[in-house]
Amino acid sequence: MRTTFLFDLDGTLLPLDQDSFVREYFKLLVPELIQFLPADRVVETVMESTRFMIADSSAARTNRQAFMEDFCKKVPGDPDELTELFDSFYRGKFSQLATLVSPADEIGRTVQTLKTKGYELVCATNPIFPLSAIETRLGWIGLDPSDFLLITSYEDMHFCKPDLNYYRETLQRIDRRPDECIMVGNDVEEDIVACRLGIETFLVTPYAIDRGSGLVPDHRGTYADLLRFVEALPEVGGRSARTRVG
Repeated sequence: MRTTFLFDLDGTLLPLDQDSFVREYFKLLVPELIQFLPADRVVETVMESTRFMIADSSAARTNRQAFMEDFCKKVPGDPDELTELFDSFYRGKFSQLATLVSPADEIGRTVQTLKTKGYELVCATNPIFPLSAIETRLGWIGLDPSDFLLITSYEDMHFCKPDLNYYRETLQRIDRRPDECIMVGNDVEEDIVACRLGIETFLVTPYAIDRGSGLVPDHRGTYADLLRFVEALPEVGGRSARTRVG
């Protein structure tokens, strides 16, 4: 029985246009890093290290460690100072990006319906951001970190989407089998790829991204369709609440 929902964040729980978000994100980040890099090199360098982190397949280091190791090789500066700079940015200026989000009423109702029916929820966002940035974004749509059994962040995870090891690690951390889970996301390549492990999938269409992978979701629809989908689900009875992981 499917008892656990894995939710992507950007473009799924968090209604936003990815391109606009990235553009405004760098407008805020570039001034923080020009003391170490020329302004025209900041975006390229951060993106290079992000791509390195996403491609890294080592289980011996976290995503954060992979990013910072690569970034610090390219940037003259004290690694501890650079790490604190990023942490401070995500605790502070990052919150200004909230203006890009237009919360959908159905999202909160979907989450509340699932909680009321006894389903477990995981914020299965691609772990390329720190926990503080993810919790901040959840707050933009009125959700609380305590709503989720697990939030996948770059401090704790060792793989990124679309690597199936990301999903294997997530399932291992929550002690769930693929046939107990439903993955809800807007990105076919990164989210619907979970079907290859036997996870049921739901593609949220308003901000859907499809790069032609050929993957087909089990379900698809708008936020309203997703709400109707969860409203039709049975309650999950006889299960005790579990302590949040991580």
